[in-house]
Amino acid sequence: CSSEPLDEKPKVVKVRRRYARRRQLKVVADLCLRPRRDETQAYFLKWAQQRKDSLHLCCINMKIWAMPVDFVLEILNVFHPEHITELELYTDWTLLRLAHFAPYFGQMKNLEKVFLAPLHKNTSPIMNITGASKVKCIKKIISQFSKFNCLQHVFMKRVHFLRDHLHQILG
Repeated sequence: CSSEPLDEKPKVVKVRRRYARRRQLKVVADLCLRPRRDETQAYFLKWAQQRKDSLHLCCINMKIWAMPVDFVLEILNVFHPEHITELELYTDWTLLRLAHFAPYFGQMKNLEKVFLAPLHKNTSPIMNITGASKVKCIKKIISQFSKFNCLQHVFMKRVHFLRDHLHQILG
C-alpha cells in the first residue's frame, strides 16, 4: 500500500519515440531453391513465411532451379525482391510463365548480376503460343531490364527468344 493520498492524479509515463514502434528484426539469407529441398531449408522457409509480417526478410543471392513459378512468387512475397543483388534462374519455364514472373523480376531494383538459362537443352521457351502472344510476352520480359540501375553482369545461356532484343536489354 502506498501512503500517498488517492485523490492525486496518476503520473503519465512518456514513451520515447524511438521505442514507440517495435523494430523489425532483419534476417539476411542466400537462397538456393531446388525441387528437392532438404529438411533444413523447408523448415527455414516455413518459419520465414509464418513471420513475414514481424521480420524484415532479405535475400541477397537467389538461385532458382526448376521450381514452379507459383512457389517462387510465394517466396518473393516473403523475401523482399528489392534486396536481391544476384539472381540465377535455371528453369524450363515457358515464355508465358517467364512473362508472369517478369513483374517480380522488375522489383529486383538492386540487381547487379543475373544469369538466365533453361535447364534442358531441348526445352524451348516458345512453345504453343501465337505470334502476337509471343511478342507481348517478350516485351513484358524485356521491359523489366530498364528498371535495373545497378545491373553490371548479364549471363544468358540458350535463351534464344532474347537474341534479337539484346540492344533493348543492354541499352
